[in-house]
Amino acid sequence: RKALNDKFDTVDRRIYIGNGHKYDREYIYTRAEQKPKYLDAMYLRQRDDYADTGVDFIVYVPTAILAILTDQLKAEINYFKEGVKRYKLVEI
Repeated sequence: RKALNDKFDTVDRRIYIGNGHKYDREYIYTRAEQKPKYLDAMYLRQRDDYADTGVDFIVYVPTAILAILTDQLKAEINYFKEGVKRYKLVEI
């Protein structure tokens, strides 16, 4: 967080990092089948918001910075997080 703010948002320091694993998946069961029930394409949250998707952390970045410097942000994150590169950039 400090390195990203030092490089991309030196004045306001609005970039921060949050946990990636938020929600457990919940399935709908019928009493007769006692199996997960598939309801076609109906999503309550984005795929990356579930605990089993592999997103380790979320980087929250102001829209103005993300619109211009997305590639540089990704390069900086990948440099510092060599072992853990599963992340998501979110606009704030």
